[in-house]
Amino acid sequence: MIPTRDILSIVLTIMLFVTAGAIERATAATDCSATAIPPNECNALIDLFNTTNGANWINNTGWNQDNDPCSWSGVYCGEEDGTYLYVTVLYLSDNQLSGSIPAELGNLSNLTGLYLDNNQLSGSIPAELGNLSNLTYLYLDNNELCGNIPTSLLNLTNLVENFGINIKYNFLYTYDTALDAFLIQKGGDWESSQGEMICPSNSLGLPWLMLLLDSSECSVDADPCDDG
Repeated sequence: MIPTRDILSIVLTIMLFVTAGAIERATAATDCSATAIPPNECNALIDLFNTTNGANWINNTGWNQDNDPCSWSGVYCGEEDGTYLYVTVLYLSDNQLSGSIPAELGNLSNLTGLYLDNNQLSGSIPAELGNLSNLTYLYLDNNELCGNIPTSLLNLTNLVENFGINIKYNFLYTYDTALDAFLIQKGGDWESSQGEMICPSNSLGLPWLMLLLDSSECSVDADPCDDG
């Protein structure tokens, strides 16, 4: 007859194995070395999920749960002979994304559409989005993005005329006349809808202060303009 103490030991061991298995299944994550798309593209998607509070998105089906990113909600991929090769569209509008846009999205070199509008994204637009030279649509409107718009967006020459870019209803600005003209050409008036807010990363708020001053007469390094 097996002593009661040994029986308890066996039961506890079984329980530990079962619990460990449940935890492992619950924390299972995507292995970017085992997906059909390039690892750097997979990692870019994971970075987006992690930096924009993906666990609380309205729809995050599949994200960081399996090794098939092209089946995740909002992810569309290009394929050849039935095999997915790369990400072509990210459609995550109205999906309760919050936090910052990761620079790693600039690694999605075959992306033609990036739709992150109507969320609660904050921080600046990463300059790396200028690497997405195949983009035809870039929608970042109705968020809380702030700061200077990177001039690298001038590289996005494939954006559709008049409707290719929408950055309205944020807290963005630019002093670059070429970029301003480009944004108007590709998306119409963008500036009049911008709010006035100091980016958290700029404690002095100098860019927005300069919008209130005549930049032709004042400089950031100078004392405030005097009336004389």
